[in-house]
Amino acid sequence: MKHFSLLFTALLMLGCASTSRQNARIHTPVAPKKLIKDVDYVQKTMKKIHPDLYWYISQEDLDYKFDSIRKTITQPMTPNEFYLKISPVVAAVRQGHMSVVPLYEKMDKKDKKTRKKYKKSVSPLAQFEYYWDNDELYIYKNNSKDSLISAGSKVLSIENITPKDIYRKYRKTFTSDGYNTTFIAKRFSKTIVNYYTLELGYKDSLNMTLSCNDIVYRTKIYRDFKENTKTKIDSLVTEWTNNDSLNPFKNKIVSKEEKKEKKKELKEKKKYNRTFGFDPKTKKFSKELTYPIRNDSTIAVLTIRNFSQGNAEKAYDSVFSEIEKKHVQTLVIDLRGNTGGRLSDIKSLYEYLALESEPFVDPTLVNSHFRLPFDAIRGKSVIDYTLLSPFYLVHTIALWSKTYKADDGHYYYKIPGYKAIDIQPKAFKGKLFVLIDGATFSASSIISSNLKSTKRAVFVGEETGGAYNGTVAGRMPILKLPHSKLKWVAGIMSVKPYHKEKTEGYGIMPDITITPAPEDVVNENDLGLDWIIKHLDYSSTSK
Repeated sequence: MKHFSLLFTALLMLGCASTSRQNARIHTPVAPKKLIKDVDYVQKTMKKIHPDLYWYISQEDLDYKFDSIRKTITQPMTPNEFYLKISPVVAAVRQGHMSVVPLYEKMDKKDKKTRKKYKKSVSPLAQFEYYWDNDELYIYKNNSKDSLISAGSKVLSIENITPKDIYRKYRKTFTSDGYNTTFIAKRFSKTIVNYYTLELGYKDSLNMTLSCNDIVYRTKIYRDFKENTKTKIDSLVTEWTNNDSLNPFKNKIVSKEEKKEKKKELKEKKKYNRTFGFDPKTKKFSKELTYPIRNDSTIAVLTIRNFSQGNAEKAYDSVFSEIEKKHVQTLVIDLRGNTGGRLSDIKSLYEYLALESEPFVDPTLVNSHFRLPFDAIRGKSVIDYTLLSPFYLVHTIALWSKTYKADDGHYYYKIPGYKAIDIQPKAFKGKLFVLIDGATFSASSIISSNLKSTKRAVFVGEETGGAYNGTVAGRMPILKLPHSKLKWVAGIMSVKPYHKEKTEGYGIMPDITITPAPEDVVNENDLGLDWIIKHLDYSSTSK
């Protein structure tokens, strides 16, 4: 215990020192020679770990971009100024998973002490959900206490900085997979708060200029400090203790049987939430089966918000058991806004949708056999390596055992689904529709590619943000540039669906194109689902 206490104290001190260093580093210019060394590091490391670097850009063009950026670095720059230089070069590879992350200020010990509620708060801009369309930013959901701000209001400026200014400044710092454009607007809608934070810092209040029904007005939004739940409960208990008339349990005798039943209910609820991936922040499930037409169970909608939460095997077994029991004839898989997750999750789902047993994905291209496990855990701290070394050892052996050199001279990793899948006994055989949009990305696009190529489903909506022929992701090490200390996220596995198309660089195209207008998003008009319900006699084979 003594040694553990010393280790904990050391870690705490390192954390405080790290916070102070980062906050100082953000505003400290870095010498040109050091920044050029960071450019060299990115270029060299990218060639070493990226398995499909020249998928969408030639080596000549990429080398030219790196050479060009070196020539422009002639003056000292802060890390975030350098971020605006290096991130467009990384984005030029056109792999949406790979990006450079700017530095954000952290709360130091003194600030945390004086503002204990800071972590229990929501920043002014994070109290809204945004929709970026045609160079305009709309508020489509208001979660703030200011009820006068209507959904559908257009954001004209925040602290006199317009959304267009933000878009122009940061657009080249991120990319989709390939040449897709639908992903860009969706991603910007989700990350615009981060960009404003880079411009303005962490604020407790912000001035916003909005427009609603052609009326322009200014308002001030304040940080929403959430009350500490534990403190609230403690105060209630104290109040009950001091005033018996307020005690809700005073005259209630709870039997052992009732207590046992309540415990059982709570246990079942927790189990259900774990299985279907309940998110306490959004109050929504990762996987949710609903019936859009009252008293009609012949059509069901399986909304999958992500492939990273919940127990996929148990969830899908439960879902398709219910589908079979209720004799569902038409199933709609809603993948809109689903930016991906685990490959094992989409493989499990595909086993309930495919009509033939065949491989789900190709063996995954990697850059090296020996180096793969080390590339996968690059960027970890010394503390991580020390505390998690037993896990890393098992991880290394597992990756080595599944990696091999093929006849073409390249190395491949045996990812789940590279062999013929097992069709589940409860597999759905009826009409299948898939709702997609620009935020249907990564794993969502992998399963969509196979469903599209096999003509298993009719696709409704927009082109997916993820490419038809795969993506570079899998393991995603977080690297740190030596001198600017910017973080750089890079995929090291080229994951490709079993079924592909000849044209590279575009997403899965819908059979029925439906692009909602901002007012449809604000009013929650589901044009895609409405079209499907209206055309239930539409053939389940793509035209």
